[in-house]
Amino acid sequence: MPGVTDVQLKPRPIRKVAVIGGGLMGSGIATSLLVSNISVVLKEVNPQFLQRGEKMIAGQSLYTAVAFLKKMF
Repeated sequence: MPGVTDVQLKPRPIRKVAVIGGGLMGSGIATSLLVSNISVVLKEVNPQFLQRGEKMIAGQSLYTAVAFLKKMF
């Protein structure tokens, strides 16, 4: 945009992120954020979908942790 500059602007650290939807994409985004030590608030339209999203995140987090450990050792 004309007249807009980013000179001397410093990005603020991300502390908490809301993810709308816990399906495949939302749970993947939430997992990436959690692995990066960023707090996540997951929003869903009903409790059943929320529970499914939480289970997907837990499974992806475990998979990510195992893959990371295998890479390290």
